[in-house]
Amino acid sequence: VGRITGMVDVKWSDDPRYLPPPDFAHVPLDRKYILSSGLLEITYDSGAKVILEGPCTYEVESTAGGYLALGKLTARVEKKRSEVRSQRSGHSPLSPLPSPLFSVRTPTAVITDLGTEFGVEVDKAGASKTHVFQGRVEMRLADGGQGEPLTIQLGVGESGQVEHGADGRGPTLLRGEADPTAFSSVRPGQLAQVAEERRLKPFRRWQAFSEELRNRDDLLAYYDFQPDESDRSVLRNRAATGTAFDGRIGDAPWVSGRFPGKYALRFGWRGSGVHVNIPVECRQLTLAAWVKLDYLPSARAGQCHSSMLMSDGFWGSRPGQMHWRIIQEGAMMFVVHGSVHAIGPPPPEFSGGLRRDQWHFAAATCDLAAGKTSIYLDGALVGEQVYAVPDSAAIKLGGATIGDWDDPSMSPDGRQQLRGRMEELMVFRAALSPADIRRLFELQQPEHTREQR
Repeated sequence: VGRITGMVDVKWSDDPRYLPPPDFAHVPLDRKYILSSGLLEITYDSGAKVILEGPCTYEVESTAGGYLALGKLTARVEKKRSEVRSQRSGHSPLSPLPSPLFSVRTPTAVITDLGTEFGVEVDKAGASKTHVFQGRVEMRLADGGQGEPLTIQLGVGESGQVEHGADGRGPTLLRGEADPTAFSSVRPGQLAQVAEERRLKPFRRWQAFSEELRNRDDLLAYYDFQPDESDRSVLRNRAATGTAFDGRIGDAPWVSGRFPGKYALRFGWRGSGVHVNIPVECRQLTLAAWVKLDYLPSARAGQCHSSMLMSDGFWGSRPGQMHWRIIQEGAMMFVVHGSVHAIGPPPPEFSGGLRRDQWHFAAATCDLAAGKTSIYLDGALVGEQVYAVPDSAAIKLGGATIGDWDDPSMSPDGRQQLRGRMEELMVFRAALSPADIRRLFELQQPEHTREQR
């Protein structure tokens, strides 16, 4: 009798006995639709459009209507009555025979369109209410009641509801004012626009976060990983420090990021990194980025490290040089070099649960004044190291590479590519607190990701 013509954030009933329909399938008679949440649009062959708003239970009863047992729907008739009547029966357009284009049956009422757009809601007790947005509807009691009236007509801005009579009397119908706010703001025929708006909602949320972030006084460099269409080989620094800290992209393609509208760079082979130069010395530093790994470093596979950000010539042991990388089986490491050896004891390997094919928010803080390094994953602290540091020690970023690093002296082949995607690299000239790290994670985490977690 029609087709499913739109779906937004639909979650079907988790009842194991219920079999959800395929996306955008045909709509047969007697098909039941049980939504836990979301919006589903059905377009009848008659021209009527219905949007179901979960939680909702709706059954297709005829070519021009259905049974709403629970929840909300909005309906609109798009074809003229005479046009549909002629198509169906061959009757003259002037025929007086009744031919409603759409009707909704509920446990307590029947709502019939008279060329209109209306909403119907049914609560868990089966009580029914209808709201008229355009045109007119007829509302009648499903079972004859002792009260009056048993049938009412409602116009624009009016509502009708079933009211059980006092003193054991049967139900009756009450007229009132329509309340459009009781329904989703979506109207039939607008679902594609709403779906696009919802699709881009995480991106709009991220844009607001990005604008707020780039104004922070402690932000040293900020790479948002959005391509500059005037030169896609440049990774722009969006912090107030400006173009001097822009990065030069090697053989790394632009790919999709965490959500629609967001971009990332993909690394994994020699020369696929981004070279930057940040000629700054500091005693405190925070690095944070979103990463999605295609591959976890493994000694068995011959690659033990994946570089996130590493100073040029790090193994030359120049004081203050640093590296931040993912090591075997998804552990993380952050090291600042002293004169010959790393400052403090050998760096620990913090196993924080990095997984393949999943976006993670990784962060590392270093406070040389306090002699402490901390590692975070998805906003949570997963490891710390405390050590003694000379007063003269400083972190010297200088020339460095994002996502790739080569050193011929290393075995087996000197390569430390990050095999996967990265976006949103932030560099702060401060050691952010655990609360700050958590907030950075939560502000960037889109709604759909939060639900999945």
